[in-house]
Amino acid sequence: MSTSPATVAVLLGVARQSLTASASARLDAEILLGAASGLSRSDLYRAPEQVIDAAARARFAAFIARRAAGEPIAYITGECEFWSLPFRITADVLVPRVETELVVETVLAQWPREQPAVVLDLGTGSGAIAAALAHERRAFALLASDRSSTALTVASANYRRLGVNVACYRGDWLAAVGAAALDIVVANPPYVAHGETVDAGVMHEPREAVFAADHGLAALACIIADAPRCLRAGGLIVLEHGHTQAARVRALCARAGLSQGLSVRDLAGYERVTFARAP
Repeated sequence: MSTSPATVAVLLGVARQSLTASASARLDAEILLGAASGLSRSDLYRAPEQVIDAAARARFAAFIARRAAGEPIAYITGECEFWSLPFRITADVLVPRVETELVVETVLAQWPREQPAVVLDLGTGSGAIAAALAHERRAFALLASDRSSTALTVASANYRRLGVNVACYRGDWLAAVGAAALDIVVANPPYVAHGETVDAGVMHEPREAVFAADHGLAALACIIADAPRCLRAGGLIVLEHGHTQAARVRALCARAGLSQGLSVRDLAGYERVTFARAP
């Protein structure tokens, strides 16, 4: 049995050996040790010989076991950053990803800064997109919807913690929205085809937030088809989708009578977000 003291350096070294399946094993171990011990990552770097107490070691071991099984870091720590804002996360919602920040960037680029707008974030989940937009634009009146009541509980709590004003309601995409009621619609809907290979972490997330029928296009098609009814003239729709779906999403926009359908590339060069305008 090892007699090595349970220092920061020793614990991180052992943890990395358990996380060989992760491409970010070192970072994962540091985040999880920080969450278990209450130390920041800078604390860990400054004091690699600090001995970690037994209770924190037990928490850390449990965290590492969960991560080794593929569970996302955000579910283990209960926290995630999006748009430089801190969000509380539970397994009831999709983990916000950096690619989704492109939805926020696209709205900000396509809508004049001081121009008011009624904005609806469909399938809000953790509330990340709506909170980021509310944080950036005081002229926006933000709404957020989700068919999951538990997701709305998470989103509402995040809005309160962040001090942003977003009105939430339970609904299925645009079904409950009146005619010409909105200026902007945003969504990161499920777009992964059933049977498509995904990484282990995704399999821990709510399936209804990840997978969609019709080769992953069912939710996107539903939203796009109803958008012209709900958007005011010149209104904007901004949608995240899979990196191979941009051409089909633009075609769906054109078929629905939306104009100026264009796709935006993410940092990896993939067409990840498509936007279009109501006539």
